[in-house]
Amino acid sequence: MTNILLSPIGRSPGAVTGIYYALAEQEDAVQIDTVVLLSTAMPQVKKAAKMVGEALGPDKVVVLPLRAAENKPSHDFNDVATALNFIHLANAVLDHANRADGNQVYIGISGGRSSMGALATLSAYVYGAAGIYHLWVDEKIEEQGDITQLLNMRRSERIKILNPPADQRRLVSIPLAPFDTLWDRGRLGQVLAERPEAREALLRAVTDVEMRQLKTLQEQREASFEEVTKRLREIFQGTEIEDAVEVAIKVAGGDEKPLEWEVAFKPYIKPEFWTQVKRDLSDWENWKAGADRLLKFVEAVATPLAVAGFAAVLNIPKWS
Repeated sequence: MTNILLSPIGRSPGAVTGIYYALAEQEDAVQIDTVVLLSTAMPQVKKAAKMVGEALGPDKVVVLPLRAAENKPSHDFNDVATALNFIHLANAVLDHANRADGNQVYIGISGGRSSMGALATLSAYVYGAAGIYHLWVDEKIEEQGDITQLLNMRRSERIKILNPPADQRRLVSIPLAPFDTLWDRGRLGQVLAERPEAREALLRAVTDVEMRQLKTLQEQREASFEEVTKRLREIFQGTEIEDAVEVAIKVAGGDEKPLEWEVAFKPYIKPEFWTQVKRDLSDWENWKAGADRLLKFVEAVATPLAVAGFAAVLNIPKWS
């Protein structure tokens, strides 16, 4: 069995290492085998990620760089493309663990931007996780936790920040209620477990309509299947995934057979130069073909109509 700690990383490496050590020292000790960091390309953040590797061992730490639009490195968590990339990477880690029997993912939400922790929590609600954790530390520890200060410390001083004494930190377990526990008899949960696209679509929808809808779903933990499906239809009516939600409901209710879904996470690979040129030329040909069709329409239909309209306005008699 492999235990994975998934965490965003910001300027404070102790937000990750502190959770790593606290998990190992709690009553039900968890020894983390691999730490997966979701990191921007900001220089201070990259230095913080490097320090995590130095503290825990480079073989234990994997850094997944976040990407912005056009697959460019993301230097901060401040655009839609980076947020979506964050969701996809978090989903990929959780989905991989679900497929690999025995793997457990523990999520740390203390590192990075607060919005990163919120998105990681939503991913855990949809894909499931072994636990979600926040690390509270003493104010003095927090004040010294920035990478710029840590780099100026001696190793003996630094370790007190990266692995705070037990009386100066507390591991806070965040309640986790995966979506599959919210559905009557678990039928919709089974669909979500078997269909990665359905999970991702639901995650996008929950993100779009904010936490208010998540709260509504949580309140319906004891609702009947019919009540939950009615509420789902109300929530997603008129959205881009309305049809996908309807299919999931019908499959859950036994009205349709489940579809075979198989999704593998594939990172974006920039095409070779000539491949991109061919795509651009293809797009140009499609655009040119559309323009030609428009011109033919104008010649065949629009021009005679315009002439007839001017003739009517000027009261010019029709040709006999």
